[in-house]
Amino acid sequence: MSDVPVFSHSLHATQDAVRATLVQAVAALSDTDISREQTGLTELVLAEVLNNIVEHAYAGRQDGQISLQVTRTGRMLRLDIRDQGTALLGERLPPARAVNLDVPRDELPEGGFGWYLIHRLAHQVEYRRSGADNHLAIRLDLDTLQ
Repeated sequence: MSDVPVFSHSLHATQDAVRATLVQAVAALSDTDISREQTGLTELVLAEVLNNIVEHAYAGRQDGQISLQVTRTGRMLRLDIRDQGTALLGERLPPARAVNLDVPRDELPEGGFGWYLIHRLAHQVEYRRSGADNHLAIRLDLDTLQ
């Protein structure tokens, strides 16, 4: 089976551009046989990743660019996201740890939910740093995406 392009886009690393890109990605996914639930979960993964790039990889910078490509091979979606921002800590994926919610409300962490969610929904998550480039590849199995 060969990869079938579903959506490809390059965007500035801003919250507004992320929101606009998510709308376009959902529209492209909706034009396929992917269910609304699967589309919504794919959007959630993309939102977490793209917002992390804006907030962390390009923190304080106005020149950031992100490229996104979504392809499909059979029942597998592949999300390829590239940027030239700061590398992930230790140049590796953050752990997929659940956040302890059994604490008083004012002690709840500000973040830490996104990577856990990404790992829970994804079939496979890979990260590599090559020179100044970050590349995140996420595979979503449409048969188990729920």
